[in-house]
Amino acid sequence: RAFYRNRPFPLFMLVFGLFISITLCIIRFYPHTFLLPDYNQSSMEELIGHFNEYDLVLSSRFHALLTAAWFRCRVIALSLSSKISQLAEELDVEMIEPDFDNALFEKKVHSSRVVDIERLNKILKRLMDVSVTC
Repeated sequence: RAFYRNRPFPLFMLVFGLFISITLCIIRFYPHTFLLPDYNQSSMEELIGHFNEYDLVLSSRFHALLTAAWFRCRVIALSLSSKISQLAEELDVEMIEPDFDNALFEKKVHSSRVVDIERLNKILKRLMDVSVTC
């Protein structure tokens, strides 16, 4: 199953066109399992539990990418900002730029992988060290 998370209401033509292109690519690779969660849930389990159902997550959203990584999903970052590009580098995951084509998308899907748990633990430790000093 695949999960794609982008801004809920694309405001710019580039983002809207990108949203349509990615949606069509996902449907091509995952024709019967394209899922979008209900974000009007009340509990943490309801809000993020759906990540257990995905093997691949594409997102331009920081927290969706991190959550997917911790849930052991394959991750592809949709790079619309430097923040997402930096996170993709930090996680060592595939990244798609706005000017992608179908062949590149297919390559990224096939080469996507689960984030190494040691990498996630190092990031967590670094964040915990920072929070202790604050």
